[in-house]
Amino acid sequence: MTIPIEFTVLGNPSSVNSTSSKKKAWKALVEGAAKGAVAFKYPGGLPYEGAVTVKVFYFPINQQYIDVDNGLKHTIDGFASSILKNDKTVARIITERFTPVPKASLVVPIGFASEIAGALMTANG
Repeated sequence: MTIPIEFTVLGNPSSVNSTSSKKKAWKALVEGAAKGAVAFKYPGGLPYEGAVTVKVFYFPINQQYIDVDNGLKHTIDGFASSILKNDKTVARIITERFTPVPKASLVVPIGFASEIAGALMTANG
């Protein structure tokens, strides 16, 4: 069963090597976005208990970026309490970073087109 929760977080993800304050700040941003998405789509809903797939797309706005794997830990920790009963239920992670390339095209499966377009508009707006 698919229970999609989608949200966009603006900011620079913290890495596993980041300072404690940067980790806390990033987790707080992700948690706020996740809580808002859950409240909007599933008011009064309880955290999900089953196995989940997490999809994370990074859209850096400049040439600074973190390693994709280093950004996952704090991102998942940030939304887990709002969405999951336990983050041990994460069975699969799909992550991609889209490097900013002037005049380049982005080709994505049709199912992701609206989410990626929205994220790009947010990052560029």
